[in-house]
Amino acid sequence: MKICISSQGKDLDSKTDQRFGRASFLGFYDTEKQAYESIENQGVYQANGAGISAATKVVEEGCKVLLTGHVGKNAFEVLQHSVEVYHLDGESVKEAIKSYERGDLHRIFEYSPSMKGQHRHGQGIGNNR
Repeated sequence: MKICISSQGKDLDSKTDQRFGRASFLGFYDTEKQAYESIENQGVYQANGAGISAATKVVEEGCKVLLTGHVGKNAFEVLQHSVEVYHLDGESVKEAIKSYERGDLHRIFEYSPSMKGQHRHGQGIGNNR
């Protein structure tokens, strides 16, 4: 099974990101192969539709689980029929995966209010990181 984790960096020690559509990276963990890879989230650079783009990528990658902080309405609608969403509290990607495997994370059944204006300082649209 594949799990997607929203994160601020590209490796397992990176801190998770409370944002989904505007997370810097989307990490993909295969529980059977115990393999991890991440991609830069192109939604960071989109003016609109970042959540939908990220959700579409999660579905296309065949993920059954998403670990993140907040998911907006449009992204949640893309995910709700095929991906279980669980809430993170800012731990590392590695810790988030372990928390999920232990059953310590809470499943999200509704979308979150908009997080517009809650991006980290200096990491807005068009910022080269």
